[in-house]
Amino acid sequence: MILMGGILIYGPGFVLFRTFIMKAHAVTETKWATSHITGTFTNPNNAIGATDGVWAGQLNTSTSQTSRWAMDNPSGPITGTQTINVWAEKGSNSGTPTIALNLYENGTLVQSIAAATNVTSTTGMNITGTFNASAIGNPNNVEIEVVETAAGGSPSVRNSAQIDSIQWTVNLADYITAGSSGTHVSSLNIPSTSQFVGGAFNFIRNTSSANITSIKLHNNGTVNAQTNLSNVKLFYKQEVACSTSLPSGTTQFNSTAGTFNASSDTTVTGTMAVGTSQICVYVTLDIGSGASNGDTLQLQITNPSTDIVASAGTVSPATTVAISGTTTLTAPTGPTTDQAMRGGEYFSGGTKQPYYWAQ
Repeated sequence: MILMGGILIYGPGFVLFRTFIMKAHAVTETKWATSHITGTFTNPNNAIGATDGVWAGQLNTSTSQTSRWAMDNPSGPITGTQTINVWAEKGSNSGTPTIALNLYENGTLVQSIAAATNVTSTTGMNITGTFNASAIGNPNNVEIEVVETAAGGSPSVRNSAQIDSIQWTVNLADYITAGSSGTHVSSLNIPSTSQFVGGAFNFIRNTSSANITSIKLHNNGTVNAQTNLSNVKLFYKQEVACSTSLPSGTTQFNSTAGTFNASSDTTVTGTMAVGTSQICVYVTLDIGSGASNGDTLQLQITNPSTDIVASAGTVSPATTVAISGTTTLTAPTGPTTDQAMRGGEYFSGGTKQPYYWAQ
């Protein structure tokens, strides 16, 4: 059996196609320079993207050059040692240019990551620098400065260097990604119990497995959640695509039902293993009789990085994840102002109505 990018090949003439809704990332990944920010390298855009034999800079001159490039964003949090490789070559003259590398974050120098290093190859070599992930506050703002110092002297000695690419080997942290799918149901009755609110939250880990032990939900709707929403229960199931209704075969996450506080937050605890296959989480709750007709319900995880607790690694993103849409709470219809009930029968405008009239 051979796995080739979503296709399982068992043998000649037998191929099984598979598709994936959410894809787990590798422990490491490769990113490249995406844009030239500032500096004096000639043809600086030639250093953008993967190595392709098209070069930025000059050869066989005594001109030194310095430029800074923005790096592509990692797919998740980073950890440990991060490696930068700049593919460089020198000209055919006898002098030896050097290249040094500096790490920037959003325009601010962080540190040197490679001291001046001799460029000795005329066909290409890596100039390597490293830094620790802890040196960076936001991995989406990484920039790399390349400082090329040319060799001077007689015309046959003068030499400079070109670069083809700037590669970042990203060491990713173990992390869980939170998301959502589907939409809220359009309406729910006042009062009602054990109501599925619609949609789902979903979770997947980039590698191995960890337990989610706590989830905080926030109601962003208009209903007074503290007094009118209760008995919050979360049910989970591993699914390639989350269901549009509460599926069978789910497991209840929290043994103790949740209640909302004055800030419209509820925190429930339990144990839910999350690995590299998607887990879908569904919410049910009770709606109290004190809710008003037209009140709304809209559930979200305001900041998964802090509102979800995992046994290992981190949780992303740090921005709101919400089930789309809004649920409107609907009160039962009763008699209008010109309707009256006498002796167990309904009258409207003085006329007796059938027994089913007010239903």
